[in-house]
Amino acid sequence: TAWVGDFRSNTDFFPMTEDEVQASKVPWAARYMRSDRNHLANTEKYNAICWENRKDVKPDAKQDDKVGSQVGWHPGFRAHQWSGRIYALIILEGLKRALQTWEEGITKEGFPLPESYWHVGETYQTVREKLRTHVNDPPKDGGGQEIKSACERFAAHVPRICRLAMQGYGMWHPKIDGRNLLDIIKPAPNGYKPYYSNSQQYTTFDLLPHVQAVPDDQVDVHAIAIATTNLAPDLNHDWNEEGGVAPSSRRWLREISEKALRRSFHIEEKKDIPSVLYPELMDPRELQSEQDVVPGRGWDIVAFGDGPSALEYCDGSTMATCGKYPGSSCLGLGHNDHHVGVVGTPLSGWLVFNVPKVKEGIILIRMEWWCGATPKMVTDWNEVNGGKTLDTTPWNETNTEINMRRLGKPTPDQVIPNDLKMDIAINGSIVHTMDRKEWIEYINEPSKNCATWPLMNDYKMAKKEDFEGEDVEVAIRFHSDEKPKLGLCVSHLYYA
Repeated sequence: TAWVGDFRSNTDFFPMTEDEVQASKVPWAARYMRSDRNHLANTEKYNAICWENRKDVKPDAKQDDKVGSQVGWHPGFRAHQWSGRIYALIILEGLKRALQTWEEGITKEGFPLPESYWHVGETYQTVREKLRTHVNDPPKDGGGQEIKSACERFAAHVPRICRLAMQGYGMWHPKIDGRNLLDIIKPAPNGYKPYYSNSQQYTTFDLLPHVQAVPDDQVDVHAIAIATTNLAPDLNHDWNEEGGVAPSSRRWLREISEKALRRSFHIEEKKDIPSVLYPELMDPRELQSEQDVVPGRGWDIVAFGDGPSALEYCDGSTMATCGKYPGSSCLGLGHNDHHVGVVGTPLSGWLVFNVPKVKEGIILIRMEWWCGATPKMVTDWNEVNGGKTLDTTPWNETNTEINMRRLGKPTPDQVIPNDLKMDIAINGSIVHTMDRKEWIEYINEPSKNCATWPLMNDYKMAKKEDFEGEDVEVAIRFHSDEKPKLGLCVSHLYYA
C-alpha cells in the first residue's frame, strides 16, 4: 500500500538545455527538461508520428506527418518518461524491501510467511472495522437519522449500489476482453444486432519509429530491464486452503461483508420510484404479452470523433492494437481512448440484453441523451423497425456505422421531446414506462458523462440466502411522435 504525493513537479535538479549543440552533452533522458528557451523546449516536446514505413503493410489512406493534439499545454513524451521512471523506482524499491522482508521472515519462522510480515497492520484493521461498522450500522446524526454518504444521497433511487461490488458490460476503450456490451445484446428475428462491419488494416505490432529510438551512446533503460540469462521459474500456482476460513483472511472479510449487506436493507429508499424498481409492487394489469418484447433491427454502432469502425483489441496494455481501422490517417497513433456505443431511435424497436447471474437484483444502464446520432438504416423508415419487426429474412451486411463529432453538449430542452417515453421490460414483460418528466430526473451526472437509468431494483432477490444469481432479460424502447428519429445512445450496463 502506498500514499503517493505530487513529487513529479520538481525538475530543478535537471541540467539546463541551452541549445541544440549543448543538448548533445546532456544525458538523453534529461534533455530539454529545463530550458529558458520555450521554443526550443516545445520543439523537442513530442516525438509521436503517424507512420513508420514498413514492407508488410501499405496504408489505405495518406498518413499525417504527426499525431494530433501536440499542443503547449500537454506534457509530451519527456515528462511522461520522467513520471514513469519515478514510479518504477518506487515500485522497485518496494519490491526490494518486500523480498528482503520475505527472506528474513522465512529464515526466522519458516514457510509459509506469517501474515504479520506483509499485511498493512493497524491500517488494515481500521479499514476492516469501518467497513463492518458502516455496513451493519450506518452512523446517525443527533436526531437519530442515518447519515448517508455523498454516493447514497446522489443515488437515492438505488442507494445499495454504494455498498455493493458492481459488474458491467461496456463499449468504451480501453476495456478488458469478455465484457463487450455487444455480447449480451439479443439479436432481432432476422439475426441482426449491432456489429463492427470492418476489420483492422493489420493486427501486428507497430514498428518503433526511428525518432523514438534511444541513441546508441545513451543508456537504454528498457533494454537493461528486460536483459536476463535466467530461465522462467517453474512455479506452482495451485493453492489449497484447508479447514475453515481464517478470520484475518480476505475471503473471510468478503463473506462477512456480503452477510452484512444482506442485513442492511433498512436504508431508506425513495418510495415514489416507479414499480419497475420494486417488482413485487407491480400492478398485474401493467404486464403485456411476452411477444411484444421483440428485439429491434434499428440499433447500430456509433463512434465519436475518430473512434473505431472495426473490432479492436484495446485493453490499455502494451499488447493493444488499436486505431487500425480503414481510412485512418494516423495508424501509428494507437491510443486506447475510444468513445463507442449503440444508438437507436423511437423507430429502432427494443434493445434487449441478456444479463448473466444477477444476484442483488440491480440493473442500470448508462445513456447519452445528447449524442445526436441517428442510425443510417432508420433514415427512410416511417414506422418501427421499418414495418418488419417479425420478419425473419436474413439480413445483409452493410456498412451502416456512424462516425460523428459533437460540437458541445446541448440542453435537455433542445434535444429531449416533450412526448418522450421509455418502456422497460424484464423477462419479456413490460413493467414500467417512464415519461419525459421522470426520464430527465436521471440525466444528472455523478461524474463526467456518466448518467445512469435504473431498470431493476429487486431487493427481495438480494435477500435470498445461498443464492448464486440468475440470468435476467432486460429491455428498453423509446416512443416519440415529435422526434421519431431522435438518436439516444447506450454504452454501458451495470448490475449486481
